[in-house]
Amino acid sequence: MEPFNRKQSKPAAAAKGTQHWGMTVQEPRMGVPKPIDPEAESRAAIFASALLNSAATGELDVLKNAMKGFKKPGLIGIFSVNARDSHGMTALMHAAKGGHTRAIDMLLSVQGIDVNAQDNNGMTALMHASAVGSRSTIDMLLAFEGIDVNARDNEGDTALAYAIKNERPSLARFLRAVGVDD
Repeated sequence: MEPFNRKQSKPAAAAKGTQHWGMTVQEPRMGVPKPIDPEAESRAAIFASALLNSAATGELDVLKNAMKGFKKPGLIGIFSVNARDSHGMTALMHAAKGGHTRAIDMLLSVQGIDVNAQDNNGMTALMHASAVGSRSTIDMLLAFEGIDVNARDNEGDTALAYAIKNERPSLARFLRAVGVDD
């Protein structure tokens, strides 16, 4: 039997993070989300995979269906437009890298999209678009309120540096003109 601490209303062993019969006991905390239903988590993974793949290939019908997952009961709060692949890339990054402007337009219309998200290398959607030289994609991203045009990747490079590295001089001039740093 556990010793009872008179100053507490429960056994001393049941205090936060202590051992009780070989198990760590944690007190419930207010505001902590409930554990995710494994079935819902699996469905969310399927929607996320479809979202990422369709953004990368520009398949608009598949992208539209994947985006329906944002409103499906049981997936709200689990499945996000900012879902990432194993490289940390979001659907917006994939679409920007592929120059899929219609997919980008659809993704930018989703509330909560993070245009400044960075992949595992620190690259943003704007950097991916600059690397491939997609001016129409860059124009769409620059028009989005809140975009950080001077974000830097893990090496300290900006979108302008990607345009220069990939020998896109007209794009580099344009990016300088809109205020992107070296």
